[in-house]
Amino acid sequence: LCLGTSLPGISQAQEVTRFIKVLDAGGAPVTDLSPEDFLIEHDGVESSVTRIELINEPLRVALLVDDAEGSRGYFQHLRNGLPEFVNALPDDSQIAFILLSGRPRVIVNYDEDREKLFDQLGSFFVDTDRGAGFFEGLTDTVNRLDDDVRWPALAVVTTDGPSQRRITQGRYENYIDRLQERAVTIHGLGLFTPLGEGFQTGIMNSLTQVTGGWYDTLNSPSQSVTTKLTEMAAEITRRHAESLNQYEVVYNLPDGADPDAPISAGVRRNGLSLQISM
Repeated sequence: LCLGTSLPGISQAQEVTRFIKVLDAGGAPVTDLSPEDFLIEHDGVESSVTRIELINEPLRVALLVDDAEGSRGYFQHLRNGLPEFVNALPDDSQIAFILLSGRPRVIVNYDEDREKLFDQLGSFFVDTDRGAGFFEGLTDTVNRLDDDVRWPALAVVTTDGPSQRRITQGRYENYIDRLQERAVTIHGLGLFTPLGEGFQTGIMNSLTQVTGGWYDTLNSPSQSVTTKLTEMAAEITRRHAESLNQYEVVYNLPDGADPDAPISAGVRRNGLSLQISM
């Protein structure tokens, strides 16, 4: 089977990488293919597949929580809901826990166990003396990502309360570029307060739209915080499941080829279908 598609934005580098999932007639992933099984044509020219790798990485999620003044009314609901968020993720997920009040800080890192994570989720308090280092936390989290992590996710719980507004249009645009470069998806839950100004929630709404992430809001503290957090976790889990059993297919860009020209991808085996990730 061959599938044709136009893939914009490929760089002029000699090697091009695409992620392809191959399914059998029943919709089950096919996981025993070799480089010789793949056929890639770039702008009608057959390209040499140099290597493939079957990707089955654990989910990596950065959980960022606004624990500044704006979270005062939501505090107990966050204490109840955040552990349920974690429980709704796959057991082998790698989860970092980051608090945003004042200067953002990593409380639990990706390589630490869930026991420590649950301990920290059950012991954090709202810092009513400082605003949230919101955008600083977003940028630091992405900058700390390991280069080999594919499709990382940020799960951000923010209020529209006090925030340190160290952001310019240029810095924001550079951050968008970085998100797209690393294929980061941002998911967010916005919690509104009576005197909120909408700075953080406005940014979250924009970032989730740009990266295609999940976003929802609550107008006041309630047990719905737990419901929304588990909904966000379910969506993150669903998307991660779709990313499993993909082949990273690397091929050579033909000499003089237009990087934005359409490609056709196929496998030399009957009865299979392909899904190409842009």
